[in-house]
Amino acid sequence: MWYNNIFGNIPLPNGILDKNLTKFETDREFLNNFNNLLTNCLEIFEWDLPETCNPRFLELSLIYRGQALFAYENGSLINLSASNSGDFNVYGEPLRMYGYGMNGWNKEYNMYIPGSSETDQVMKSVSGETLKNNFDSVLCRDNASSYPYFNYLIMFAQRLTKMIRSIDVATLNLKQPVLITCEESYKNSVEKVLNDIYQDKPATIAIKGFNSKFANFDTIDLKQDPTVLNSMWMSYDKYDSIVKSILGIDCISNVNKKAQMLSGELSENNMSLEYSLDKRLEYRKKACEQIYDCFGIYCDVKIKHNIEKDEFIPQDSLTEVNENE
Repeated sequence: MWYNNIFGNIPLPNGILDKNLTKFETDREFLNNFNNLLTNCLEIFEWDLPETCNPRFLELSLIYRGQALFAYENGSLINLSASNSGDFNVYGEPLRMYGYGMNGWNKEYNMYIPGSSETDQVMKSVSGETLKNNFDSVLCRDNASSYPYFNYLIMFAQRLTKMIRSIDVATLNLKQPVLITCEESYKNSVEKVLNDIYQDKPATIAIKGFNSKFANFDTIDLKQDPTVLNSMWMSYDKYDSIVKSILGIDCISNVNKKAQMLSGELSENNMSLEYSLDKRLEYRKKACEQIYDCFGIYCDVKIKHNIEKDEFIPQDSLTEVNENE
């Protein structure tokens, strides 16, 4: 394939055939969509942490697991991915958790439990044991239920991939809106002609021993409707808009789109974005406060990009501006 030698060893399967290319392109389209959503998700929050912590690994842990922990190790604060040990208190808060890293680090930590200095009831585990208040780590949740946003990313990456591949097929069908019927002996020649058409090459059927059977070539009209392609793009934009709204990314910043929306819809969009961000920012802020209370180490987090406040723009006003330009 032509992209084997673009830049060194591109990870393309050896000996890939044309019949496998469709699956390969679909798989690559999924990876493109998923990683685009993932990198967007990693750009939402901005952390102010000690040098011993890693904001990128922290956000990846929160996205993939829905939770992470900050551990106090040898006088320094580090962040680790976290998984529950099964030891919970009366409120369902984890009393112990496993913290792990990418190098094989795996250790069980005693979690800080708010209110533990006031009563030992919040330190009583499911086994009835009352644990000592000797915490060495703080839990950081991505959201109230510790739900991994990875699930949103992978589902919408699949939906976007299906839509864009359907758009590819619809576009191709518009270019060749009929099926050709012919004698089986002419099949390879016809397929070659169609491939030349798809690649914008001049197409000529040349068949050895040509005879009157050529007159038996016929076509079946697929009745392709160009409006179908527009509908598909609208569906793609809708899926893209929904997932960005879930992540808290403004997706109607285009002026023309704003002009076509009612003021109530714009207000709802602003509220939806703020809600999507605030419900995740809250638990990151809470972790920062608990780190300071437990270890006296300052940490902070904020939204990396300000939300653009959408304002209603009457269509008439937009038309006047365009005319003056």
